[in-house]
Amino acid sequence: MKRMGKAIVLLGLALLLMTVSVVAACGGGGEKESNTVVLGWLADQTGSSASTFREMSQGMDDYFAEMEATDPIPGVNIKMIVYDTRLDYSRFPQGYQWLVEQGMDLLLGYSPETPAQTLSDQVKDKIPQYEFAAWPSTMDEDWVYSHQWSQEYEGRAVFDYLLNQWWPTQGKDRALKVAHVGNPDYGSTGEYEKGIDWVAAQNPGKIELKSVGGGLTQTAWAGEVAQIQDRDAIFLSTVGISTATFLSEAIARGYKGLVVSSGISALPVWSMLRGMMDITKLDGLLVPHAYPLSSDATAYTDHMYQMLDKYRPSEAATLRKATTWTSGWTEAQMLAETVRLAAKNVGARNVDGSALNDAFKQLNLKIESSMPDITLANSGSHHVLFPYCRMIKYDAAKDDWFAVTDWFTAPGFAT
Repeated sequence: MKRMGKAIVLLGLALLLMTVSVVAACGGGGEKESNTVVLGWLADQTGSSASTFREMSQGMDDYFAEMEATDPIPGVNIKMIVYDTRLDYSRFPQGYQWLVEQGMDLLLGYSPETPAQTLSDQVKDKIPQYEFAAWPSTMDEDWVYSHQWSQEYEGRAVFDYLLNQWWPTQGKDRALKVAHVGNPDYGSTGEYEKGIDWVAAQNPGKIELKSVGGGLTQTAWAGEVAQIQDRDAIFLSTVGISTATFLSEAIARGYKGLVVSSGISALPVWSMLRGMMDITKLDGLLVPHAYPLSSDATAYTDHMYQMLDKYRPSEAATLRKATTWTSGWTEAQMLAETVRLAAKNVGARNVDGSALNDAFKQLNLKIESSMPDITLANSGSHHVLFPYCRMIKYDAAKDDWFAVTDWFTAPGFAT
């Protein structure tokens, strides 16, 4: 009888444990099954832009680590995986399929051209994409969201600033002479040209424009530099090593005018520039920028740099002089809040591509006083979360970046 009684007790205990396990799996008892939300990157881990991605992804990794430690999303883990595109657009389709096989819920695009190749599959698979900058043909499409406007609008913003704010301070009663230096075989250079041409058409006779260009890996620019020596300003839409080699040669050959970089040119390779040339020669360099700066001196930026020291102590001094890590930190915050909103909407276990797609449309994120709200509400029909930029300037004496304008939108951008 004792043995039978013991067996009955053990059987009862086993049934009880089975019941508890089933209830827990169904969300009973206040417990939730953990859900891993997978962010899949199509990005250059090798090639001339690899350092840019490395520094930006470090900022994202650090934000997610700090969030997990101090303010996790209940029931949700965020995981990032990467497919190396190697600066080769032909790798996008196969990379996308590989990421899908790994369980991707959200596609992250490093190049704005990405959705042109992936959108049809995204719609079929119900996987949204988040881009750093919009591509014109997909700027209004569902399933694609961007931090910034397309390069055409950035070109408009920069040239409108040069013509109507910078040039009047120079005291010269003539047309502004500008050179556009780009990589003609790179799609973004053509988009910047559209923006430049738009401003020129709006201001007939006020801009004297010259365009010169070279290859993505070009290292000698003597002929191109000779063509731009008489320009009041040069605007760069070059990428990777070509930006560093052009600037090195232009400065070595005595160019004295204003240098203005696009958002894809100098800042992404700032560490490379520092290693190739006397950085003090870039004093006064202007860049359109859409992220917080250390010089904003807000509680947000103070905390951000405390986290840089915490997570990257051996690299903090170098990363502090650039903007890539801080941009990655801010991007990760936007993505985390989107995941958090999706979990609130549908429950942690149900966060998938469709839930994230809906959450992007509802996102309204305030980063203290250093930036306007990050939300679709300010971009009209466009799926652009932050349709603003401000011009920032490099101060070589302080080895830091400072805003020289308030936030503004590009002329003609529908808000």
